Amino acid sequence: IGGQETLRKFAIKADVLVEIFKLGALTKFGLDYTRLKKQAPRIVYCSISGLGQGGPNAKKPTAI
Repeated sequence: IGGQETLRKFAIKADVLVEIFKLGALTKFGLDYTRLKKQAPRIVYCSISGLGQGGPNAKKPTAI
């Protein structure tokens, strides 16, 4: 939980957050766009997914 709170504090002070986790991975930690936007209305949230944001493979992890 300490890491989650550290990331949240960092994110609400940042201008841009870029994440490359599988779709929805940060939601379970409360670090998704919808929740962060409430605390940091100016934030630009960029979510990059190797398998897209929709479709049958969107929630699958990708190998890097």
